[in-house]
Amino acid sequence: MNYRVLRRGLQGILTLGVFLAAGCGGGGGGVTSGNSVHGVVADGYLENARVFLDLNDDKQFTTGEPTAMTAVDGSYTITGVTAAQLAAHALVVRAEASVTKNHEGGSATTLTDSYVLSTPPNAPKTADGQVVITPLTTLIHNQIETNPVLNVAAAEAVVKTNLGVADATSLFDDFVQKKGASLEYERVSMVAQVVASAIGSNMTAISTAAPTANLNDVIKMVVSEVVAQLNTISSEVDTAKASGSFNPTALATTAVTIDTSNAGALQASIAQAATAPVVGSFQTALGTDGFFYLDRQYDLGTVTYEYGKVKLGAQGTDGYALTEEFFRYDTLNSSWAAATDTTNNYVLSKTGWVPEDDNASSGKLVFNADGTATWTNIQTGDSEIITVSKMDVAGKGIASFLTRQSSPINPAATFPAGSEAYKMTFTRKSDHYSVWLGGYPNSMLMNVAKVSDIPARFPAAGDQLYGGLYIGSYLSVRFSGSGTSGTLQFFGQGAPLSLEGTWKIVEPVAGYPVLVLDVPLSYRTQYMDYSPEKIIFAQVNGSIRQGEAEYANVPRMETGYNFNKTAFDAIMSNFNPSLGTTLKKAVKTTVKKTARKSY
Repeated sequence: MNYRVLRRGLQGILTLGVFLAAGCGGGGGGVTSGNSVHGVVADGYLENARVFLDLNDDKQFTTGEPTAMTAVDGSYTITGVTAAQLAAHALVVRAEASVTKNHEGGSATTLTDSYVLSTPPNAPKTADGQVVITPLTTLIHNQIETNPVLNVAAAEAVVKTNLGVADATSLFDDFVQKKGASLEYERVSMVAQVVASAIGSNMTAISTAAPTANLNDVIKMVVSEVVAQLNTISSEVDTAKASGSFNPTALATTAVTIDTSNAGALQASIAQAATAPVVGSFQTALGTDGFFYLDRQYDLGTVTYEYGKVKLGAQGTDGYALTEEFFRYDTLNSSWAAATDTTNNYVLSKTGWVPEDDNASSGKLVFNADGTATWTNIQTGDSEIITVSKMDVAGKGIASFLTRQSSPINPAATFPAGSEAYKMTFTRKSDHYSVWLGGYPNSMLMNVAKVSDIPARFPAAGDQLYGGLYIGSYLSVRFSGSGTSGTLQFFGQGAPLSLEGTWKIVEPVAGYPVLVLDVPLSYRTQYMDYSPEKIIFAQVNGSIRQGEAEYANVPRMETGYNFNKTAFDAIMSNFNPSLGTTLKKAVKTTVKKTARKSY
């Protein structure tokens, strides 16, 4: 299903002026031995940081909570804990300015700002039984807090996808220990440093603008924004590493800077972060009236708004039907008009390549006993599990829930009683290969008979025009290797790039080979109009076309929200497109409409 459709388609008070956040976090691990847990905290390793089991879930140390201070190597051991407590509560790190030292690269630096890190309850242990606490485990914990349908493994998978990290790389490992022998862990370590700096610098800014804000809410808000910018952080780390100019503080400032100039908007954003989601039911979310989304598109310099409505249809022998309606805002008449949303996608089914209609109405829905739903595309047979996190948003600022739509909403408007917001998560049950058949095929492949001929046509040793096969407007590749696998050399705007990728030829369905390219996330983000998980080439309807692969069991979350009718009526009553601001970062134009996914 088109994820754009279903989103449009994760305490006490502490004055932040007293305790700020800014820094680095842990590696290592923690094992329960009798009534103890041990591990390390790292970014570099943090010395003299407080680690505690957060029994009241407020991210503040309270007298009586099991605690320990880290040693010079970042290690800690906490006694007096039970297995039940460790399964229910997070381990939290409080690193304090002028007290905690960060040991990185043979030197020790005393922190100039304070900060908080965490790892989720029931966090995986390292091979030697430790529990690691780092900036990246903090991101994983945030994913669970803001989207409670995710378990630890699913939350880690989401963060890995956003960072372009290999499946085999654990974000719960001690990357400081491993980075000397692994380029992947070296990269993870660099990303962690930027993440830590971004968390710290933004919490420092917020502490000045909102000094009495709830610490836990501010942490959630800041970490959520860092998560939203992980693609950018990953790309900047790769670029800086290649040029030898890695500066985590500078990269953090470029990637994540929360605007604190508008006190009202900042308070609304903090209030949004304070809104605790709960696991919801997809059937309940649909209800009688269905659910709604609002979205903003930017194509060829033109801004358009659209909203959609998804409702439950009739029940058949194989599940429920869904109905879906689209409306676009007509700027000439200042009104909403019915619209259609079509795709030119083909998807690889059990019988070969078939046209794909990923509109909600093109499938059947089965409600599961656990509150999830299974949606199956009638044409292709592909299925995915849909899970729902629900929030009561009554009294919350409407604009703060539509920031990714540039908030074309009266800034003072709030949701009325009975308003609910939903965040959907989609997990495919099988690998999904699709190609776009709109426009013309890649002219560089016009004389290539089959996908297995592509690597030999664009060899790394060859003198290919403009650097090889173009896979994006500014990105091209050359191939090394033979048979069914090898490596990729990349060129950005014709100039050679430093990072390599891999290619392989697979045959998901007998007789239908697919060439799969694994392109570094930084290159996909910087040089392509959209960033698919994996780029593919396949022969469809007599020509070789480019497309993408999405793999099974990888959660894909919406970045925006769906709303019940009460909430959406309030949105429409306060909709004013003249209030929509320019996107903070320019949105790249894409000719592939279904690439506008919300996760």
